[in-house]
Amino acid sequence: MSESISQARTDSNQLNLDDMENLPDATAKQYGAIEQEEVEDDPFPDLNPQNNTRKPQQSLNGDIHAWRKSHSIKNKRTPGVFRQLSQACRDRLVRTPTVIMMVGLPARGKTFIARKLARYLHWIGIQTKVFNVGDYRRDAVKGYAGKEFFDPDNTEAVAIRNLCAQNALEDMCNYLQNEGEVAIFDATNTTRERRRTVYNHCVEACYFRVFFVESICDSQEVIQANIREVKLKSPDYKGVLDTVAVEDFLSRIELYAKQYKPIDGKNDNTDHLSEFWYSYR
Repeated sequence: MSESISQARTDSNQLNLDDMENLPDATAKQYGAIEQEEVEDDPFPDLNPQNNTRKPQQSLNGDIHAWRKSHSIKNKRTPGVFRQLSQACRDRLVRTPTVIMMVGLPARGKTFIARKLARYLHWIGIQTKVFNVGDYRRDAVKGYAGKEFFDPDNTEAVAIRNLCAQNALEDMCNYLQNEGEVAIFDATNTTRERRRTVYNHCVEACYFRVFFVESICDSQEVIQANIREVKLKSPDYKGVLDTVAVEDFLSRIELYAKQYKPIDGKNDNTDHLSEFWYSYR
């Protein structure tokens, strides 16, 4: 797996697209054109490969040129990640079910990447499903859960969140043991203990293949925009004033940041890809 994955980095606001530009035409024709951004009110419609509009003679460079001219911030974040992960998941020599584990602080685009990746993999014929731990938490805790719920010192809330993660993990493993080929575990997974628990269960108990995708962004402008455009529309803040919701979510990020341990090769013994988007690292 490690041979199939390389780190995707950006310098300031520019993604590294070398891997995409160097793809041979045969591979380009296999994967199809880079997808356009979805309509806001229907962000993840079913995709039919027959609707691919790129003509056979159209070059990959032409696709990339058109993509670079797009003004969509979201479109500029992830295509390189899709190419690398889809190649790893399409490996015909290893038919082991694969777990892609998201890592990162809130408002870093993890769910966006997870859903776009699942949609792309499904489009190229790989049975993929996203398991969002936040959805399990919202089912368990009805109504508004304030920042106190995410305090690591709140033992009762920690127990509930751990149970939600465990339920999501069990459902994900059941999916992969039946019809699934790839599952995306969409959660913050910011502590090494959590990553180690999920990794060991998937690898040692279920014999799955696991690697992490870490999304890192330290641009406050982008984080604030993500909160306003995405988080305020979340069921977590239904009926809550925008000013109160923004303040609460920023406090939630601070609570996660206290425990956040980025992935490193010494303490996280797994294949991983870190995507630095709109970052100044």
